[in-house]
Amino acid sequence: MTTSYRDAVARCPACRAQMDERQVEEALIDVCPTCHGLWLDWFDGDTLSLTYGVMPLSMRAPIAMPADATCPRDTTTLEARSHEGGGPLVYRCGECHGTFVPHAAAEALLEWSPPPSTKPAAEEDQERTILERLVTVIRSVFGGRREA
Repeated sequence: MTTSYRDAVARCPACRAQMDERQVEEALIDVCPTCHGLWLDWFDGDTLSLTYGVMPLSMRAPIAMPADATCPRDTTTLEARSHEGGGPLVYRCGECHGTFVPHAAAEALLEWSPPPSTKPAAEEDQERTILERLVTVIRSVFGGRREA
């Protein structure tokens, strides 16, 4: 019998503690109870929206990311990347495309970008161009990932 992707125990890439699942919007987010880092699977949705949904967690001091941090899903070494080409560092898995957001980066994301809109969807769509709506759909499909 094989274990499915979501059934495997997720270990925090930063401190190796077993992560807990939290429901945020339609997604299940893995949250580290020790260092409060967040693991977002590529299909969970927009990193910023999900971070707003699960933060704040605590005021604990951040821990340093180990150089050999691995994906909690497939054990691939994580790559440090700035969020959205200029934001705080997050760690991406090149294999499953999941993202680890350390607690300090989650706090920085909340300061770096305005909160997701609270306007009704119909009103917001009227204010956006077709291109902006297309970009939103593409980001939701690919988890907000931008290629260089």
